[in-house]
Amino acid sequence: MTSTSFQKKSKAKILQIPGAKPSLYNNQLLISTGIPSLDSIIGGGVAVGTVFLLEEDAYGNYGRLMLKYFCSEAVMTGHSLHLTSADRDPQQILKELPAPIIDDPGPPPEDATNQSDEHMKIAWRYQHLPKYQSNPTSIKFGHYYDLTKTMDPDLTNSIDHSTISEADLCTCFSSSTSMNEKYALLLEKIKQKIDDGKFSTTTQHDKRNILRIGIHSLGSPQWGENGGMKGENFDSSLPRFLYGCRALLRSAFAVMMITVPSHLFQPAYVGRLRKLCDTVIQLESFAGSEKILLVKNIMVC
Repeated sequence: MTSTSFQKKSKAKILQIPGAKPSLYNNQLLISTGIPSLDSIIGGGVAVGTVFLLEEDAYGNYGRLMLKYFCSEAVMTGHSLHLTSADRDPQQILKELPAPIIDDPGPPPEDATNQSDEHMKIAWRYQHLPKYQSNPTSIKFGHYYDLTKTMDPDLTNSIDHSTISEADLCTCFSSSTSMNEKYALLLEKIKQKIDDGKFSTTTQHDKRNILRIGIHSLGSPQWGENGGMKGENFDSSLPRFLYGCRALLRSAFAVMMITVPSHLFQPAYVGRLRKLCDTVIQLESFAGSEKILLVKNIMVC
């Protein structure tokens, strides 16, 4: 009697993490940006292990707002949050998170009479089978928020969150010589957060969670960025930082959203930054745009 080494290929087990769902295209885990309409545009959500680049509008108002949505979604899903900003106090950004709109009252109670009638309609052999649950984590994917209200501080403090401000970036030092000291320090802090929180894919953990990393206005003058000037003043620190972040996130249950004031950079430099990120969205508002003049002329006519 001979035996073969053939084994039937079993279906890969999908991780069930609160606030995450598998993609319909490649089965990769997705999380919400905090804006359901944007999720549908980019394929259902942001893939875990990727870098999301958000090119700010002229005044940065909408870019900052989208980052707040991203952070608010971390609170609503119980994800860990790591927020950094050199232009504004990150603690103040957390205080300004929009309040969620609670419009889901939950499943209605089943009436005993209707339940008994339902049993009569189902074959007896199926009555004792477990009911199918479409959402095992019982946490909604993507929420809506009210911009006229701010989130309850107790709700914000209920999750694991950490912040890095400009003062933190200035008081600490990094031994790296390959990039701007602030970028190098932030990269080290992100790696430490991934290791300490056991978000690495190589770390054994019974209950997995997602780390949301938000960086506000990266590359602004507060970071010492020159915007890709050519010649002797050229500094490749920001591209190196993005490359390092992308390498870190590839083996971590984490997603990074970065807002960048791209209108301050050279066009060729912006193109270089885009190639180092997985998803890129450019924002443009009428405020600070030349297109508002065209709209005004149409309204006058």
